[in-house]
Amino acid sequence: MISIAVCDDDRNFADKMRDHLTVTSSSRKISSQIQLFYDGQDLVKSVKSGTRFDIIFLDIEMNFVDGLKAAEEIRKIDKIALIIYISSHSQYAIEAYRVRPFRFLVKPLELKQLEKCFAEAIDEIVVDDAYFRYVDGKQSVKIPLKEIVYFESDLRNVKIVLGDEVRIYREKLSHVEDVLTQAKVEFWRIHQSFLVNRRHVSQTKYSEVKMSNGVVLPISEARRNHIRQQYLTKISKSMVEEA
Repeated sequence: MISIAVCDDDRNFADKMRDHLTVTSSSRKISSQIQLFYDGQDLVKSVKSGTRFDIIFLDIEMNFVDGLKAAEEIRKIDKIALIIYISSHSQYAIEAYRVRPFRFLVKPLELKQLEKCFAEAIDEIVVDDAYFRYVDGKQSVKIPLKEIVYFESDLRNVKIVLGDEVRIYREKLSHVEDVLTQAKVEFWRIHQSFLVNRRHVSQTKYSEVKMSNGVVLPISEARRNHIRQQYLTKISKSMVEEA
């Protein structure tokens, strides 16, 4: 079951979104539950009360609590939900990216755009079932990739940081990086000692990144331009313009 939220103060648009998503889910044989919200405040209240959504379609311009503020509050609670912004103005894209949206859709929205974006979101959720596997002594261990915040090189060991939990095993970080090139979950090598899960990067600056667990990690001088380019590329890819 895929749980979806649609938040837009244009009730007619929200109703149409629900209808389109229902049809698209059915055509892909996906069981979905769609909940409508007409203001960011109501959506935030629902998340704070414990409701979790796999995908959130979120309008930016709303009368009471807009989409940018709503997303900031949601990200304090839920680091993983796929946020898809919808706006009539593409200039919001860079500002919106600080809460790590999955896509940025521009109104007026065509059905093909929505179907493509929804399909990509489902594929991303399926990827979340992927695992990182390693051997610790004689024991084989697997960890969901979505739970790994970052890897850290520690002398001849690698630390796997999972929120507040840390696991350590004997390996080189370069080998971990090679293994992850085959994974669909994107990891960035920001430093000789750090390999971070892109989906857990909550804030990016020129010389450092802030992770979802609050830890701030340095970007080495040699990698800053490359990381900045990856960041800007993500912004451009998150935008789906009207054909």
